[in-house]
Amino acid sequence: PKEKCWDEPRQQCNQVPRQQCQQVPNQVCNQVPKQSCQQVPRQNCQNVPRQECRTESRQQCQTVSRPVTTSVPEQRCTSEYDEVCENVPSQQCKQVQDSVSRQVARQDCKTGYEQVCQQVPRQQTEHRSEQQCSTVTDRQCKKISRQNCGW
Repeated sequence: PKEKCWDEPRQQCNQVPRQQCQQVPNQVCNQVPKQSCQQVPRQNCQNVPRQECRTESRQQCQTVSRPVTTSVPEQRCTSEYDEVCENVPSQQCKQVQDSVSRQVARQDCKTGYEQVCQQVPRQQTEHRSEQQCSTVTDRQCKKISRQNCGW
């Protein structure tokens, strides 16, 4: 008997692990400080100078001459002086301090926290098993007798 051999192709398949990666949305939240301010009134007092005036009378005097005539055997004239006074108004002023109060706005701020969220992509890996096939050749041999060969 003689041996006849040949290569016979066949398909061979195996399960192969495969990673599949993809970006998936992921929400991330953080507490962040937030300042809120508002205008609040407050009273502000300050001294403001002002002028205060009043009218006062004072006496102003001046000496005036007037002729005086007397009858004597011989006429002689002399001047006599009289003091004449009159009230003259004058304005007297002085600085005084007044306290003035007014409403002034001031800013009142408070720090609080608020939650801020945002979408941050995250990579997700999925493990799969898939079939991978390839063609392999196997050596096949068969013993044949001469009778089967047609010789």
